[in-house]
Amino acid sequence: MAYFWLMKGALLIETLSCFLITLSLFLLLNPSFRRLSLAGIILGLASLTRANVLIFIPFIFCWMMMEVNEPKRRIIAKFGLLLLSLFLTILPVTIRNYMVSGKFILISTNGPINFWMGNNRYANGQYYTPTLPFQVRHAERIQQEVKEKGDKAYFADVLDFARKEPLSYIKLQLKKFLLFFGADEIANNTSYEWTRSIASVLRLPFIIDFSIILPLGLMGCFFSLYKRKFGTLLLVFFLFAYSISTIIFFVLSRYQLPIAPLLLVFSGFSLLSIYECLKKKDVKKLTYFLAVLIFFSCLLNANRGIAFFYPKISPKGAYIETEEGLLICDTSEIHRPGKGLGLLDSPRKSLKKKLIIDRNPEVFNSATFRHQSHHRH
Repeated sequence: MAYFWLMKGALLIETLSCFLITLSLFLLLNPSFRRLSLAGIILGLASLTRANVLIFIPFIFCWMMMEVNEPKRRIIAKFGLLLLSLFLTILPVTIRNYMVSGKFILISTNGPINFWMGNNRYANGQYYTPTLPFQVRHAERIQQEVKEKGDKAYFADVLDFARKEPLSYIKLQLKKFLLFFGADEIANNTSYEWTRSIASVLRLPFIIDFSIILPLGLMGCFFSLYKRKFGTLLLVFFLFAYSISTIIFFVLSRYQLPIAPLLLVFSGFSLLSIYECLKKKDVKKLTYFLAVLIFFSCLLNANRGIAFFYPKISPKGAYIETEEGLLICDTSEIHRPGKGLGLLDSPRKSLKKKLIIDRNPEVFNSATFRHQSHHRH
């Protein structure tokens, strides 16, 4: 998979987190006392890279109670050993946090601010940085409240947004869901699209990306539950827990990396199921598989479809009324699949941006051009 090729050379937490999570799942699939104690240590290390991994822990217990064919007392004892090894691994970090801050902090303190960044009234589902004046004022007001009231000010602002604008809040959560399970890249620190534009090996036809493994993987996840093979439910539980624990904050493409190995496994199951249908000439079942695959492909590639058709539907661009006046967004080149990136410092490319305003400019006292960098431009 192309994203693995890119990330294996990047000094980012996700590279280590992906390895640790995959290793821990491998150990959990044979839940002996020895392997569970090792899995607890590996999960503890994984949680030090991404604390949201801890949300998966209750699901491990549920899976063991549902699928491990052993006496309940023995299962509880095994799970207790896993918890003990996990928290002993985390304990040195917790002790250091207490020595530095004088407060009980299990791993880190960035949860409240990350939750606010992904769920405030001006959030876009990605990493949020206030840029417009009214956004900056809002962020400064929240920061002042944090100084006075603590981190609960972040949660209070999100709760106020959800209570006053429930539909907007729900739309934001759905947007984050489509961003996480979407083929489009949300670059941060390193960019696959940029690397692909200068690395010819990543453009070879046999190099696959999330646009392929996401629909195949989720289809395989959906149908594998009917097979009820031992361990399948554990992988599904992790996929669900990790996805939700990411979506409730904000979404970046590198956060998808830990689920990629699972999606590859489930993609293999999908391809095997389709092959068996072809071999047995089971037209009815094959049609069912392909219909579900097409549905997932359309859903998970929806952002690309919207980006492709939006400039044609709205050639004059998009604009909204804000507290500061009219905010105009250029949509002339939202997405250019297969054409690489337009780099401002490239001697071989030139960028041409067009902006059409269907309002009389005389009604405005002034205009300000603000450039916001995106991974596609």
